[in-house]
Amino acid sequence: MSLDSLPFEVIYLVASYLPNRDKLSLLQCNRVLHDTVIDVLYKQDERTTYDALPWLLERGFERRTQHLISRSNLDVNISVGHRTNLINTPLLIAIGFGRPNMVELLLRNGAQANPGTDISALEYAATLEYYDMTSLLLQHGAHVDLVGVMCGRSPLGCALEFGTPFREGREDSPYSWFRQALYGDLSKLKEESEFVAVIQLLLANGADLHFQSDENLSTALHRIPKGPWKSPETLFSLFLDSGADLNAQDSKGDTPLHVAFSQDAFLGDMKAQKKFVTLLLSSGADVNIKNRRGETPLGISVENPGILELLIKPVASTRWRGKSGDEIIRKLLKTPWQKQKQGSKQYVINTILIELLLEHGACADQIIDRECPLNLPAAARYPVLKDLRSKREMAHPKESYRALRNRGPTSKVTKYKKPTRTRPRKKATK
Repeated sequence: MSLDSLPFEVIYLVASYLPNRDKLSLLQCNRVLHDTVIDVLYKQDERTTYDALPWLLERGFERRTQHLISRSNLDVNISVGHRTNLINTPLLIAIGFGRPNMVELLLRNGAQANPGTDISALEYAATLEYYDMTSLLLQHGAHVDLVGVMCGRSPLGCALEFGTPFREGREDSPYSWFRQALYGDLSKLKEESEFVAVIQLLLANGADLHFQSDENLSTALHRIPKGPWKSPETLFSLFLDSGADLNAQDSKGDTPLHVAFSQDAFLGDMKAQKKFVTLLLSSGADVNIKNRRGETPLGISVENPGILELLIKPVASTRWRGKSGDEIIRKLLKTPWQKQKQGSKQYVINTILIELLLEHGACADQIIDRECPLNLPAAARYPVLKDLRSKREMAHPKESYRALRNRGPTSKVTKYKKPTRTRPRKKATK
């Protein structure tokens, strides 16, 4: 005899004594058992009812969830999970499982778009890159700049710092703890283009680029280097078109250029870091602004602040570009030796700038004040300059480059042959 052949009253009685997990299993057996057992769930105490709700939300059972809410008059804003779990309201659970239909159902039934939880609904949807759910929440009145209690950032700030694709081999990154706490499964992260679409949506709905929500007072431009973005060009153009301030300062007095040169910018991705620095410099970021420690972004002062903007523009190389770029390279190499240790901030700054200047026409073998940058001791610390020195020595192994043809304050290294010294004739003695 099968269970569903028993009278409904018997099935009802048996189901009422089963643990919740077994009740939920009976729901999936067949239609007869489902219709009987679902009534048992409805008639259970409040705790049992709220245990059933996450199960229905996870599976996207819209009709059954609506029936449960209507029949039991459920409060859809109450916590249905353990109090230590950050994702513990029906709305956050539906977002976490990627169920836009359930999010819409909950919002129709009175779910608050701006709940007073540790993680806001909009922050959660934007961080997980759910475009449809982000749009739904905004349509139902979610505050676009609502600051989350846990991380102290707006939805835009969270999407920029925490929502970027998690890269393999970076489990030790400073963002992994937040991601694990936020949604546990790191495989849910999407591609960069999808995150950019969500960020565009937030901006279109009035997200403030200059909103300094956290204790660091970081703007949107400050946040780009804090995430593992591989192609920051799209975001930078988007923010620049929206009126981003290139020289905004945070609580430490750092500008976006200061942050771009930090050792952990873009989680150590030097290629992305170099792209972002190029974008800032070519757009006119001030290189002489000092932070609270009295440091400029480059670690040196530049007499003409706009010269770097001109030097890295993609135009034909000229003697002026070669000379000016060489002067900056020499100035970078003349910074204190201790500051140029490998891995230090000044080392990162010098590496990026030297490569940029050489790519745009700077000549590292010019002489300024009787010094050639390639001959400075610090030049051996930088791979690109070390390669140039090696090539020079291979091309002219026996020639000295110390004596040069003088062309004013700047002279070009040329071949030099040591003159033969003639001895004076001895006077004849009588």
